[in-house]
Amino acid sequence: MITSIACPACQVGTIPIDARLLAAGQSFSCGTCFAVIGVAEKSKDVLANGVNEFSNLKNKLDGMKTKELSVSGA
Repeated sequence: MITSIACPACQVGTIPIDARLLAAGQSFSCGTCFAVIGVAEKSKDVLANGVNEFSNLKNKLDGMKTKELSVSGA
């Protein structure tokens, strides 16, 4: 699950972030100014739980869409 955020340091570059890797302790940097984004050790579990919950909800929604398509014959 990769997303990009505007760099809070230079406000010019972007920082691509993979939430699962971020929760695992990896840091990510801006390609323009090389500022680094990471998560505090005490927040990693909270982030990991949020990422897992999001993934579960997304999978559930995807399953509902697949079921809806098969019922409608599309």
